[in-house]
Amino acid sequence: MELDLVIVKGDLSQLKKELLHVQEDVSQLQKDVSQLQKDVSQLQKDVSQLQQDVSQVQKDISQLLKEISQLQNDISQLQKDVSKLQADGSKLIEEVVGIRIELAELNAAQSNYATRADLKALQAEVIGVEANIKGWMLVIALSLMTSTFATVYPLYGLSKAPALIPAPQAQQQYMPPRPQAPVDLR
Repeated sequence: MELDLVIVKGDLSQLKKELLHVQEDVSQLQKDVSQLQKDVSQLQKDVSQLQQDVSQVQKDISQLLKEISQLQNDISQLQKDVSKLQADGSKLIEEVVGIRIELAELNAAQSNYATRADLKALQAEVIGVEANIKGWMLVIALSLMTSTFATVYPLYGLSKAPALIPAPQAQQQYMPPRPQAPVDLR
């Protein structure tokens, strides 16, 4: 019995040692779980902040897309305006050419009826009209260039992105045939 008692005491001593090891392991596991809970909490905060950042970036991108769309619309309208002004300028040039042709025909037809002073006055008047037309065309062209530069330059400086709309290709101007004036057979 004494021998069994010694064996049981030895087993109890060994069991106490193992129990201490188990308690240390449990204590370490509790520390690890606590650290994991802190890490998970920090990770949740980071994820929440990341979601807010992503939401803000999406809002910024949406706003930028709206601004780009508006800019494309403005550029498209500006191109239409330039095309209309070019067409108007072409019409004015055609009218000036027509006036010059008529003036030459009148000069030829009325040389018998008009004095040279009348013809010089008429020529001076035509030259004045041409100068006014050229002046207005220059003002329109400079206004368009200034507005185009003022619209496009700030965006180029901000984005440094490639052009959204390709440069217009060279356009050929159509010049209709000159009208034939009726011949005065007097």
